[in-house]
Amino acid sequence: MLAGDINASMEDPKTYGKFNDGKHDHKIHTIPGRWRSYYENIADVLINGAEPLVKLPELRRQISIIDACFKSAASGEVINF
Repeated sequence: MLAGDINASMEDPKTYGKFNDGKHDHKIHTIPGRWRSYYENIADVLINGAEPLVKLPELRRQISIIDACFKSAASGEVINF
């Protein structure tokens, strides 16, 4: 994320993800979002006991995907999970 106003933040295009379909590399553009909403919700969860918008099972799945990506990159093999 580029430094500055969080409401105007954008990911640096140099850090976009890449996907290779076996023939070509494809750049994966980041979809703009409202970062502040996530942090406002976390504060509301911690201070007021609100319901988190992102649930733990969702986070666990996301983390397992990221972990599989790192393992695949290191080994050069498909990682099933």
